[in-house]
Amino acid sequence: MLAPVARPRGKNRITRSIGAILWERARPFDREIRVAKEYDLFFAFCLNPHDLRHLKHIKGLHDRCRRSVCVIGEIWPSRMAECSGVLKALRDFDQIFSTLHSSVDLIAESTGRPCHFLPLGIDALRFCPFPDNPERSIDVYNMGRRAPDEHRALLACAERGTMFYVYDTVANFDVRDTREHRVLLANLVKRSRYFITHPANFKSLAETNGIQEMGARLFEGAAGGAVMIGEPPRCTAYDSCFDWPDVVIPTGSDGEQMVASIAELDTQPQRIFQIRQNNIIHSLRRHDWAYRWRQTLDCVGVPPPTRLVEREKRLDHVAKAVECGSPHLL
Repeated sequence: MLAPVARPRGKNRITRSIGAILWERARPFDREIRVAKEYDLFFAFCLNPHDLRHLKHIKGLHDRCRRSVCVIGEIWPSRMAECSGVLKALRDFDQIFSTLHSSVDLIAESTGRPCHFLPLGIDALRFCPFPDNPERSIDVYNMGRRAPDEHRALLACAERGTMFYVYDTVANFDVRDTREHRVLLANLVKRSRYFITHPANFKSLAETNGIQEMGARLFEGAAGGAVMIGEPPRCTAYDSCFDWPDVVIPTGSDGEQMVASIAELDTQPQRIFQIRQNNIIHSLRRHDWAYRWRQTLDCVGVPPPTRLVEREKRLDHVAKAVECGSPHLL
């Protein structure tokens, strides 16, 4: 397992900025990487095109690895022209995957290699509220980017004491420990009645150019069994991946309308139960990272390892248990 070294954490903004500049110029790994043994597969996950530059520091990659795969987490069509240089690093790869459906054909054209759509995934077992089923003490959870009108209306409810509303009060912060961060997020979602979601990067029109894609919030909210409200993305990938009823309850862009929608949903306990159950079961059976790993292995002809098969069996076992659950458990 290889990963670039973390950026230095300075005590103030100036030292952090200087440290980041020096880090960019330094070797990204804490040691020279030379592939000495034979491997069946080299698998790279690059969150964005900028990460692709790390690949050139791995010597012997294609000589020692029988197959090579790269997943690009986020490259929007509007950025393809400026990323053409770093994408050259993928021309020797067997298969490429993009988590944005709108970029698949453009990446294939730029690299000359097959590119496929690979939806984002989730650790469905970590986010699953069953069997502990903690009390959903958070009324609305709104993380990350938010719509101003929605936030103002929900904040007014919180200030009146009629709602426990959880939201971020900082932006662009460093995560101290990624695993701890995911554990906290899962625990918050499992304790939330409603979870706000919008299309990916919905506040960054200059980057998306109006194209709508699925964001990670969809997978997190569904796996945690929350009722998702807000705006569902208008794209074929969403229609295919989230094809069951009431995945996201459209509440419009008006904050007061969202508050009214929550009040109306609160009067429909059976519908709420069905939404939660569907979200959890489909996440366990379709959106765990295990299924994305299998899709990747199948594409390059690598047999699934035993632990992957065991994981899939466990996911199905938990899904069957959730199917038998009663409304008070969700």
